[in-house]
Amino acid sequence: MIKNSIYLFTVLCTLLLINSCGHLKEAKISYQNQNYDKTITYCKQALKIDSTDTAALLLMGKCYEQKGLFDQALHLTMQAYQLSPDSKKIATQLLKIHTSIGDRNLNSNRQTALYHYQKANEIQPKNKKIQKKLADSFYALGQLKEAKTYYLKIKDKNNKTAVSDIITKIDQRIKKSQAFYKKGLIQYQQSNLEKAMYYFNQALEQYPHSEDATYYHHLTRGRILYEKGSINDLWDAIELFGKASALKANQGEPWYWMGLSYNKKDKDEFSNALDCLNKALKLEPDADFSPECQRKLEDIKKKEKKMEKFWGN
Repeated sequence: MIKNSIYLFTVLCTLLLINSCGHLKEAKISYQNQNYDKTITYCKQALKIDSTDTAALLLMGKCYEQKGLFDQALHLTMQAYQLSPDSKKIATQLLKIHTSIGDRNLNSNRQTALYHYQKANEIQPKNKKIQKKLADSFYALGQLKEAKTYYLKIKDKNNKTAVSDIITKIDQRIKKSQAFYKKGLIQYQQSNLEKAMYYFNQALEQYPHSEDATYYHHLTRGRILYEKGSINDLWDAIELFGKASALKANQGEPWYWMGLSYNKKDKDEFSNALDCLNKALKLEPDADFSPECQRKLEDIKKKEKKMEKFWGN
């Protein structure tokens, strides 16, 4: 009885395999004839029999690529790659699709293009063509340090002059950005906020991804809105101080200004202001703003206790 069951199971598996191979054979013929819809149908039939058939997944992905449906092509090729990560054939096709999607988005969506070039680079980390696309994309997006890293990787005797010129431009832009940033910082420390804003804008024009310039740009813009003082301005200021704190999590100043903004927005709401001011002091107990922060903290606490006493709490 057991032998019969094993025999029947073996026969069934063999028949399914033959059927699957038949569908795949027809799919390949249809693909060669550029009948992509018919190829997809045969591949789906093969996958109903064996959902892990990487050859069917890969071929169906190629059909969608030929039809210009790159999202479907990427999804299917990724499935094949996950099932067979050591297959050079699948890896090459996956790299091709990522590169194609990157190229198609190059002018309309640089960030998407960059993402797909990075994915292609993960597959072939030493591919000079991909590295060049990464370098150019980082440069166009203002990520100058990352761009320089990849330009240095592709530099050789054939492109030495051209790449060296680009690297020189990157170094000059970063240097100019730093000079503007330092001028802006001096103005910021003197509370000349409009002048500081001008210099930080100039710094970011040269190097859009300068963390220091971005951080102080958020703080400066937030303080300008804080001084304006309308409810909407204060909410916008709080958002900007939040962005600054996300950039430099160890800095207390964004929390100090956030606390002041919450207090100015609603002097009878204490919780948010107290939380922010406490955090500012915890992060930087000896900063220039700390004495004023401590004083403001005590004032708000006194008012809170007075209100609690008034309401009988």
